[in-house]
Amino acid sequence: MVIVDLRNDGRIRTLRDEIAFPRLGRGVDESGLISPESMDRVISVLKDYRKSSDTSGSEKIIACGTSALRDARNRDEVVTAIRREASIDVEVLSGEEEAHWTFLGALSLEHESLSGSTQNHRRFSVIDIGGGSTEITLGTRDHVEKRLSLDVGCVRLTERFFQTTPPTSKERQRAKVSVRAALGGLGDIDPRRYELIGVAGTMTTLAALDQDLSRFEADKVDGYVLTLERITEIFDKVRPQTLDQLRSSPVISSGRADVLLAGILILIEFMAIYHFDRVTVSSRGLRYGLVLRELERMKGTGKRGLV
Repeated sequence: MVIVDLRNDGRIRTLRDEIAFPRLGRGVDESGLISPESMDRVISVLKDYRKSSDTSGSEKIIACGTSALRDARNRDEVVTAIRREASIDVEVLSGEEEAHWTFLGALSLEHESLSGSTQNHRRFSVIDIGGGSTEITLGTRDHVEKRLSLDVGCVRLTERFFQTTPPTSKERQRAKVSVRAALGGLGDIDPRRYELIGVAGTMTTLAALDQDLSRFEADKVDGYVLTLERITEIFDKVRPQTLDQLRSSPVISSGRADVLLAGILILIEFMAIYHFDRVTVSSRGLRYGLVLRELERMKGTGKRGLV
C-alpha cells in the first residue's frame, strides 16, 4: 500500500508506504481457485490498510488485482468478499494494463540514474517479476513500444518445480527450461538501446542483500545498480540455504523466503537471454503507475487530494 498526496501541479508526495505478503495466489496455478484461507489472509491485510487509509484522511482508495485474480475461476467471489468485509472495490487489471502502468510507475522514480537526462527518447526495458506472472515493457518516457505479460512468476515457478527448499539441481534445471521457453517469444531486444529497470520484491530484496542492509531502506534501494555477475553470485549464495536460513535475513520476509530463488532465476535468465549486464532497481512500480493514472484523471479539474 502507498498513500500519496496528489498536488494539482503534478507533484506526488508519498506519506506512507507499507508491504505485506498474504499470498493470494497460493495454489491457484494448480487448482484454478483462490482458497478460503488465502482469501481470509488478504481480507485481513486489506482491513488494516483500510484503517491506515482512513486514519490518514485519504479521499479515495484504488485497489487492483493482478495475476492471481486474472487466473482464478472464483475471482468474482473474492472481489465480492473484499467489498463486503473491507469496504474496498478491487479492479482486476489485464496483463497488458499491469505491464503498462508498472512501466510508467518505474519511470516515475526521481533518481539521477534514471532522470539525469532531459531527453525523452531514451529507451527503457522494465521487468516486473510477480508471483504469478512477469511483465516486460519496452519504451520511452512518452511512448510504450511493447508490453508483454508472461505466465511465469516466482510463486507459480516455485509451486510447479520446487518441491523442497533448497530445490534439487534437477528441479532448478526444469525450472530454468520452463523460464527460457516463456521468455523466448519476446523477439530481439538490443541491450545497447535499452536501460533495464527492475521492480517488485525480487529486485528490492536483491538490492538490500547486496548492500548487506540490516533493514529495508527505500532510499538505498531505489536507483541501486546490480550487475548480472553479482546477481548470479547472490543466487549461488542463497541457493543451498534452508527456509529457516533464508528467513533469518532481516531483509527477506517470511512470505518471500520460499519464492525468492525462483524470482532470481527468472531475472538471471531474462538478462542472460537478452544480454543485459546490469539492472537498475526501483521500489516503484504498479502502485505508482496507478497513482499516475489517477493524476491524469484529475488533470484539468484543479483538484488535489490524498489517494
